[in-house]
Amino acid sequence: MLVVAQVLKNDVPTYRGMPSTDEGRREYALHQYSELITLEFASVERELVSMAKRMGGQAARLALQVLKEQEDIIRAFEALEDAEKNELSERMNELGYQLASHVRFKERIFFMALQEVVQAQDNLPS
Repeated sequence: MLVVAQVLKNDVPTYRGMPSTDEGRREYALHQYSELITLEFASVERELVSMAKRMGGQAARLALQVLKEQEDIIRAFEALEDAEKNELSERMNELGYQLASHVRFKERIFFMALQEVVQAQDNLPS
């Protein structure tokens, strides 16, 4: 997903072998969305978000943020499909930053919170 985010951003050099035109970048991103990102979102929701909700507390609150961000990203990808040429570059750039921020949030905050709760539970006396 981070590669997709980078391809979408305007201020990032073109990756070798990746599309460089706005239309090419949109097509690549939409393909990755339908083939990869939707599956990853579903997996996170099914496995990790449901676990976090059962844990309660901070993990559950973070899970709600993950879901909200995923919904926002889904809407942004859907809007990208119909974006007019004059707004395409800016929409892709915004989506690229949004996607990168979401991935970093999950990696640095959500997953770490889940790990801490699981480790704390493992350390409880039986």
